[in-house]
Amino acid sequence: MNEMSEFVFDPMDGALRLALASILLVFAIILSRYRGIGVEKELLVGSTRALLQLAVIGLILTAIFENEKIIFMALMIAGMIVLGGYTSARRASGLPSPMKITLPSIAIGSSIVILFLTGIQVIPVRAEFVIPIGGMAVGNSMNMCSLFLNNFKREMQSRHNEIEVRLALGASGEIALAPHLRFSIRSALIPTLDNLKTLGFVFIPGAMTGMMIGGADPIWAAEYQLIVFFMIIASGMIAMVLASKLVSRQIINPAQQIVEIG
Repeated sequence: MNEMSEFVFDPMDGALRLALASILLVFAIILSRYRGIGVEKELLVGSTRALLQLAVIGLILTAIFENEKIIFMALMIAGMIVLGGYTSARRASGLPSPMKITLPSIAIGSSIVILFLTGIQVIPVRAEFVIPIGGMAVGNSMNMCSLFLNNFKREMQSRHNEIEVRLALGASGEIALAPHLRFSIRSALIPTLDNLKTLGFVFIPGAMTGMMIGGADPIWAAEYQLIVFFMIIASGMIAMVLASKLVSRQIINPAQQIVEIG
């Protein structure tokens, strides 16, 4: 425990450990360059942004933890939702008005599970619980929404003629798109379902790892990790189902024609 306390609270020691760990990032950049993958700039810029963002969020969280006011927690979660909606919309570029799809889907999906878990007192209404767990709900809703919309966009491009035939035969937009929406949702769920199946044996996720590093009992950490996973699945499913409803309205115009996808 003493060694771990030093790891957490000694700034110089933490900076040294971070510098040593960044060797792994350099290795990934070299591999990308060597194999011609072409993500060197994205890795470097993304890592730099992550460092700055985490530093800023650390300062903000320190202030929120000291005040413990619900309004600050709500504003923090709202900011995450807006940023998540924007990020997911960028991934769905080419679809009509993607922000109108991603923002409400992520907002509703994550808000429902956060309010439910705090309402039944599974999660205490305290900043150190609500913000990290809420962030997981928002982040995973964003990821699933992005995967779903990317999958759906590919489906629309590859099955365009098939969908047009259904529409020409009199099928409504919802019926014509239904199999492709279902396929896109199932495909987006694959990483989460694989993680759930291997949870604990192959994959020890962040919430459980963080709690054990902080000194929590492994059984308690495992219980909270399952809570987090149930939350992730529920928020992601809600977000994707809502996104499927919204995108089907955006992609089929009132004349029952497919809107052009970029």
